[in-house]
Amino acid sequence: MTTQTLDFALSTKAPGSGGRLPGVSKEEFSDEVRDLLLRMPNISHTKSTLVRGVSGGERKRVSIAEMMATRARIQSWDNSTCGLDASTALYFVKGLRITMNVLSQTAFVSLYHITVRT
Repeated sequence: MTTQTLDFALSTKAPGSGGRLPGVSKEEFSDEVRDLLLRMPNISHTKSTLVRGVSGGERKRVSIAEMMATRARIQSWDNSTCGLDASTALYFVKGLRITMNVLSQTAFVSLYHITVRT
């Protein structure tokens, strides 16, 4: 399920007690971050769906959320918005910017867009 995919990624990267608010358990922290990662690319409705059961665009957004969950200090995103509609691509870019600012991380992003005119 989508939640299992993100829960696994978060289980390896949830901060210790010094990196969480006082009184917040690792599980509570992971649940909140998972729900946030599902809301940012607008895939909360896939929470209980097997990843192979979601559409191609939703699957891509699950992969993006999974990468964001890793909290890597430096991230490289190459053409990650390919195949996403404009509003989802905007969610991705805004979410990535917020994540990088809040966690003091760096992202290298390559975006490619083709405009078809008729």
